Amino acid sequence: MAAREQILAILREIMKIIPAIEGMIVVSNTGELIAAEGIERIPYEPTAEAIIKIYEHSSTVSEKLKRGELREITIRGTNGYIVIAGGRNVILVAYAGADALSQIGLISLNLRSAIERISALQR
Repeated sequence: MAAREQILAILREIMKIIPAIEGMIVVSNTGELIAAEGIERIPYEPTAEAIIKIYEHSSTVSEKLKRGELREITIRGTNGYIVIAGGRNVILVAYAGADALSQIGLISLNLRSAIERISALQR
């Protein structure tokens, strides 16, 4: 199985474990879209570019406020949540509906684990 297919399998597994997740995106630290899976079509390429910018700016803020290395970002919108978690090689994003508040911790935990698994595939 090719690396991209293995990554998609990881995303699908997490979405099956946490049905509140509506989609997931994997982006390289350089902003390249690696893989995406979701219940509806969205423009993933421009979204990947925006994700890398958010992550870079948030990382700078975390450093300036002496909070250490950035691990994750949670965004709350009127229609749901976006959780962005970063590793050395990849940034992983999960987006969920407005009813997912009680599952944000579980989403974060699964993103951290998935980052390790995806990073191992890219070595």
